[in-house]
Amino acid sequence: MTATVTSASAQALAIPAKPRRLAIRAAGWIATAIILLAFWDIDLEWDKVAGLPADLVHYGSLMFSDPNWSMLGEAALQTWRSVSMAWIGAILGVLLSTLLGIPAAQGVGPAWVRLPLRVVFAVIRAMPEVLIAILILTVTGLTPFTGALALAIGGIGTHAKWTYETIEAVPAGTAEAVRASGGSLVEVIRWGLWPVAAPEP
Repeated sequence: MTATVTSASAQALAIPAKPRRLAIRAAGWIATAIILLAFWDIDLEWDKVAGLPADLVHYGSLMFSDPNWSMLGEAALQTWRSVSMAWIGAILGVLLSTLLGIPAAQGVGPAWVRLPLRVVFAVIRAMPEVLIAILILTVTGLTPFTGALALAIGGIGTHAKWTYETIEAVPAGTAEAVRASGGSLVEVIRWGLWPVAAPEP
């Protein structure tokens, strides 16, 4: 009996074998070799890299030396257009993402609506706003509205995802109460889900 207990204790106290990290080290060396080969192939001009700080100081001083004050009005106008474009894009993005994110939530929209919407959101999140702007450019032309629309569509992917995740995290009690009292889908969203989900950041 004592021998059995001693053997079991010895097995419990046995130190596990050290894991082999050969594969991890080999992958690290391969990645390092690829990075070094990539740097070797791009043919950097190291003398220009060394002069980069001086170039930054030179061109930075040109930005503020001898300004052309006659262009101040045009610069202010373009600045205002940029700010307006960002605000309009943000507002449109929030509105569209809210309208599209609600039916993408589990328990709100049917699967044939919910799943395609989520795929669209994932594709939009993977696309940079510049590419979206180029696609819209062929239809709307080079206007501030193009930039605003690109920002709005670019924000849908992330904001709509936040919307349906927030709705899915809402306790089901209020929505079930509205549904049990005969409320339609719109009434469930308006009175059962929105009052609880809206305060979420």
